[in-house]
Amino acid sequence: MAEIGIFAAASVGNANAEPIYYYTGNSETGAATDEENWKGADGKSVTGIIAKTEGNRNEYRFQSGIYDGGKTVGDAWLIADGTDIKIISEGPLTIQNWRPDLIPVKQGVITSTGGKIIFGDNVSFLNNYSSGEATKGGGAIYSNKGVTFGENAKLISNQAAVVIGPWSQSNGGGAIFVDGDADSAVIFGKNALVEKKRGSPWWSNRCFRFSDIR
Repeated sequence: MAEIGIFAAASVGNANAEPIYYYTGNSETGAATDEENWKGADGKSVTGIIAKTEGNRNEYRFQSGIYDGGKTVGDAWLIADGTDIKIISEGPLTIQNWRPDLIPVKQGVITSTGGKIIFGDNVSFLNNYSSGEATKGGGAIYSNKGVTFGENAKLISNQAAVVIGPWSQSNGGGAIFVDGDADSAVIFGKNALVEKKRGSPWWSNRCFRFSDIR
């Protein structure tokens, strides 16, 4: 079931004061752990913007800022993990533009194939997509156990598609796909904002998709 307290509104923007980071590599196993390929807005390499909490390898600590996938190469993921994931930041965290110009056969933004995904407060997902058999859908987030947000979450203009030969067909979950069981849920804290993408019928514009639960 989905537990959602929201919703739809006009588009939003990012605070200009937030630093912006670009991932310029190609890591299907996770850009978050590929430190050498992150650069700042000035084009210089940056380090230490994403780290693992000591003693908890599945807790990712992001420095506050905007993490932009617009310069990624090929099938890059931000996080690809097979267990429960926790993502925290001391300030606003924006994940945007993980959508290469060419539709990749495999693409994920934040994906857990074997656990829940838990976010802290003030997390935004803007203009992301995934496609291919890797996640089946979920333009920003894929989990097979459920997703939980803190307060002030924003999911805006995310899309999903599946590639079959030369054709692209909608496969559901423009923002989130939960491929789980009857106990799986999408849970939002206060002041959540969700807005779908309006555009090509090839893409999934529904914000959420749950797999068939029996």
